[in-house]
Amino acid sequence: MLTLAVLALAISAADAQRPGPRSPRHDRNYDENGFQIAEKGNVSARLRVAFPMCFGTLVPLGGDVESFPKTSLKHNFYYSLDIASIYLSSESSPWAASIGVRMTFMDFYMQNPDQSYRYDSASKKWEAYSISSVESKYDRKMSKIQSDYVGVPVRLYYNVGHAKFFAGAGADYMFSASTKYKSPKVKSEANDLFNRFKANAEVGFAYGGIGVFASYSFTPVLSRTVSDAGVLSFGLTLGL
Repeated sequence: MLTLAVLALAISAADAQRPGPRSPRHDRNYDENGFQIAEKGNVSARLRVAFPMCFGTLVPLGGDVESFPKTSLKHNFYYSLDIASIYLSSESSPWAASIGVRMTFMDFYMQNPDQSYRYDSASKKWEAYSISSVESKYDRKMSKIQSDYVGVPVRLYYNVGHAKFFAGAGADYMFSASTKYKSPKVKSEANDLFNRFKANAEVGFAYGGIGVFASYSFTPVLSRTVSDAGVLSFGLTLGL
């Protein structure tokens, strides 16, 4: 389902860039940067919905990175989607800015699929443990920790034709986290395994709505009792 959604949104982004006859009303009220909702002088404000989106992989970086759980770079998954944003631009300037609300989802897959995390009430810490030591039928195929966020991204753009260079920052609140493995399928709440807040900075480039990005969470993603490392995410972006 996620793959189909990504393909549909990619086609939509490409269609917005496609040249062709458009009505004056269409040109005035909608373009690849969204629906115009206000205009004052040369500055216009446009509403964007369900764009941009970013998806890629995750790697721990900085801080005590050795204490971060050993995860699989090729399986780790990062996905973010701006639910809605306001895009401010002027026809007389290549600079633009946006502020919005986004959802972010991060999945970290354990290199050792027999490993997961649980809270130890005696030490009052989250500790790694062997799943097969408590679940004899576990098939050792997949174990991950995951976290979901809602946040506010702010970006600054420099536009050259259909090309966009951008840099930004954001603050996110973690509203849900869990540990998960399957066969048998088990999902356990793990909100205290992650920090509630994370701050990040991002840069990227896009052409025709499709591009690349890199984002670094310079505050610890996990509880400091586990690791104080930040996380670098990088990959593709659509709809910028």
